[in-house]
Amino acid sequence: MIVKSRSFLLIRRTLVLFVLLACSVVVNAQEAKKSGGPAYLSSLEAEVIQEINLARAHPEKYAAYLQEYKKYYNGKICSSPTRTRPVMTFEGVAAIDEAIRFLQSSNPLGRLEPSRGLSLGAKDHVLDLSQKGMISHRGSDGSLPTDRVSRYGTWESTMGEAILFEVSTPREMVMQLIIDDGVRDRGHRKDIFEPSFQMAGVSIISQSGFGSFCVIDFADKFTDNSPLSTDSVKIKGNKRG
Repeated sequence: MIVKSRSFLLIRRTLVLFVLLACSVVVNAQEAKKSGGPAYLSSLEAEVIQEINLARAHPEKYAAYLQEYKKYYNGKICSSPTRTRPVMTFEGVAAIDEAIRFLQSSNPLGRLEPSRGLSLGAKDHVLDLSQKGMISHRGSDGSLPTDRVSRYGTWESTMGEAILFEVSTPREMVMQLIIDDGVRDRGHRKDIFEPSFQMAGVSIISQSGFGSFCVIDFADKFTDNSPLSTDSVKIKGNKRG
């Protein structure tokens, strides 16, 4: 989902659904620093941003990763070793081949810098999803991604949001966003390779009553006004999108 500035009013709503082996998340600052990420990100969250940056900087490498990933497909059934069971995809290998062609024709892009405010906006939504079991960019309080990140700062003209349901390794998560199986406009791939994006925030919950969730918020520029505490705001109301 990419939201342009208020003058464009362009909203692309896309969600990707895939079942991956849930992995535990270490959320203390010491573990986060082992991966080179800031203290407000867990090691897995920091690695997701690093993996997105690898795809942006070296799309040809990701084309090779996807080529290797094809061996786990039998028609439309994917049996990746990180999955608890085989999964029926919508498009099968055809979506991977299309993604490979995209990557092979793509130019390198600049890296995304992690943002505390964007991560807090993502955290608000990931907590909401895990508590309510929703599948939507609209929160239970009626908020959209722009509303949530605006609680913690100011975005300039373009922002986007990607949601993953059931998380695995950073590489497989990013590969699935790039493949974007079953998403007609490849909205998650567009988030990863949006040239104007310069910043990103990630929040992951590996276990909840409704499964595991990852929310990634992107922005071209973001002025952070987040409080010193990393506690996100409490979701109020039951309004659904």
